[in-house]
Amino acid sequence: RVHGQHEHEQLDERHHNQQQQHQQWFRLVEFLFSCANLDHIETAVSAVTVLKRVVVDRPPLWVMPTDWSQLFQNILLPSLKNLSGLPHLRKIEVSVVERFFHRSIDLLAKSYLHQLQKLLLVPEFDEIWLNILEVLRLFTTGKWGDTIDECVHETVKNLVMVMATSRVFEGSGYDLWQRTIASIQVLQPALREQLESVVGIPPVVSDTPVVASGGETVEC
Repeated sequence: RVHGQHEHEQLDERHHNQQQQHQQWFRLVEFLFSCANLDHIETAVSAVTVLKRVVVDRPPLWVMPTDWSQLFQNILLPSLKNLSGLPHLRKIEVSVVERFFHRSIDLLAKSYLHQLQKLLLVPEFDEIWLNILEVLRLFTTGKWGDTIDECVHETVKNLVMVMATSRVFEGSGYDLWQRTIASIQVLQPALREQLESVVGIPPVVSDTPVVASGGETVEC
């Protein structure tokens, strides 16, 4: 009985430690995004660079699909949506803002592609993907110039191509394909035609999507 109680206490302690790790990691990501919102642009650029290391390059191994879903929905997407419209950026040299936006877009794209296999396991996957398209659209509404527009264009094209190769849009994913194309029509009409000609119309009936591991983004 004493031995069983000891094992139970160990499990409780392990669970408590895991919860603390979850909270600390989420707080770190939130803190870095708060730094990315600062008026000092170099601090903001550095914060996004560190975020890539924390979220993309070296995420904790224990992060589960539901954790990634929460990260995207509660922190990553709302924070990047806010970054895309920071008013003080209008006072900063355009080339510096472009560098900041390029890194922010790259952070979003690589976070998504690296965790695509896990995100496909959560029921809110479609919502996450469509919100990603909306956030990318917001980066083009500030009229920062062709460089940002081209970056978004290449990023969206690459994301859709990886998803199509992974058969995400086949079978039950055909509805998502239609919604994706509708969103891209609003984002960049010319890109819709390009994607439809390359990807074609995904089969309505197919097996469960098989996701390739990883994925590379086009550097803007």
